[in-house]
Amino acid sequence: MLAGFDAVAAMGDGASDAGKAWVFVRRFVEGWAAPLEDRDGVSREALGAAGVPLPQVLGEMYRLIGRRDDLTRRQDFLLRPGECHWDETGEVLVFRRENQSCAHWGIRRDDLRWADPPVVYQTGPTDRAWLPFLDRVSLAAVEMVLSESLFGTKHILSAGDLTADVLAGVLTRLRPLPFPEYPMWAGETVSPVRWYAAPGLLVRIDGPAPRAWLWAAGQCEEDLGLVSGVLPGYW
Repeated sequence: MLAGFDAVAAMGDGASDAGKAWVFVRRFVEGWAAPLEDRDGVSREALGAAGVPLPQVLGEMYRLIGRRDDLTRRQDFLLRPGECHWDETGEVLVFRRENQSCAHWGIRRDDLRWADPPVVYQTGPTDRAWLPFLDRVSLAAVEMVLSESLFGTKHILSAGDLTADVLAGVLTRLRPLPFPEYPMWAGETVSPVRWYAAPGLLVRIDGPAPRAWLWAAGQCEEDLGLVSGVLPGYW
């Protein structure tokens, strides 16, 4: 396990701007899955034919990983450039959706003037309010890559309704990723979402104890032992 990929070390002092976010994505993908290649990105021609205005950083994301379905479309779905669209009000540009369309992610029209604008999300019926998700598209891209990689990993376990003591026992074995907390679209009881890691191991915790839900993915089955041994009866 100690030879496994270390996401905390790869993120360094955090994805504090788009450039650092893309550096982390490259490092993470190389260490966790398979290195990025030129063919993994969407062509400039495809971006130009999107039909809606894409902010600079969203275009950068598509150019980097837009064709890597393992990073963008395993659990929820990054829309293809030509599928990006305005919501019913015409005020939010939608670029990602939950796998059953229970939630959508987008960018407010008024924020498109920014190179790396904030991202909002909406749940349930399409007439519901859009709520803050993450402060930058580049952060939302990192979140997407982490989540899609987590759920797409062969060696994964989940555990729910963790008490404070059990959760604390797990966290003593992990280090937090230098990444901001953010809301889980399913509601306040499973928010915020927090990320942790150890070499060879990636962990997402949704919500606080005693209702916390933990997801852990390992590069090999043995990596999961770092957390599974603390969770008897929970997973």
